[in-house]
Amino acid sequence: MSPVACPRRLTGIWISLLLLLAITLPAQAIELEQVREGFPTAERLEAADSQWPVSRVLASDDELLGYAFESVDVAPIPAYSGKPVNVLVGIGLDGQIVQADILSHSEPIMLVGIPESKLNSFADEHESAHVNDRLRVGDNLDAISGATVTVIVVSDTIMRSARQVAAEQQLIADPSQTPPARVREDVFAPANWDELTGDGTIRRLQLTHGEVDASFIGTPAEDYLRSPQPADKTFIELFYTYLNPPTAGATCSAILAMTN
Repeated sequence: MSPVACPRRLTGIWISLLLLLAITLPAQAIELEQVREGFPTAERLEAADSQWPVSRVLASDDELLGYAFESVDVAPIPAYSGKPVNVLVGIGLDGQIVQADILSHSEPIMLVGIPESKLNSFADEHESAHVNDRLRVGDNLDAISGATVTVIVVSDTIMRSARQVAAEQQLIADPSQTPPARVREDVFAPANWDELTGDGTIRRLQLTHGEVDASFIGTPAEDYLRSPQPADKTFIELFYTYLNPPTAGATCSAILAMTN
């Protein structure tokens, strides 16, 4: 072996060892200062006993205050861009969300006309919610015009990841252990269109030309598909429902039969 080959081999061995060490060392991406917004008395973080890189948030006397984690490690739900939005989520021992900060995203719609502050404010609206709450955009949460898909995914990301960590850490009952819902085909109550749309059985989605145009801003179709119609004119009014429950299915079938 030449005297030059030996140092090269040693260098290769050291590089391999360093790579192996980097792979085996646990990742602790969250810094203490990042969680002080949700945990003002936090003094240190330590890895939780979890299948995900979740941090236990501790006070000066080692009192457990809650848990913090990045949503992309727990519930990496693809957003409008096809990539997940990463959110720093903090939950207290009572299952309340105490922090929800956007860490990163690849949403193109946020690069044209919609300031980052709106998405950050939307995430903040989840603070004080319980992980078991069922939040809805436009109801419990303010929508962001032109970024409907993005905000729905952000909300689902925050709530789903928080619920999974809370269940794993036994802050709430594990929702996966709940028996699955089933349609009772023997239950039927006569109803009409107004009743089914009024109680939420049949849902309604209405989009204006302006909302549709805004969704293509920043894409190759921005000018090609721009509508000459007034922005507030209805583009589509869509009604949808789950037809398996007899009340919904029979009523909708009867309505369709009447219109044909």
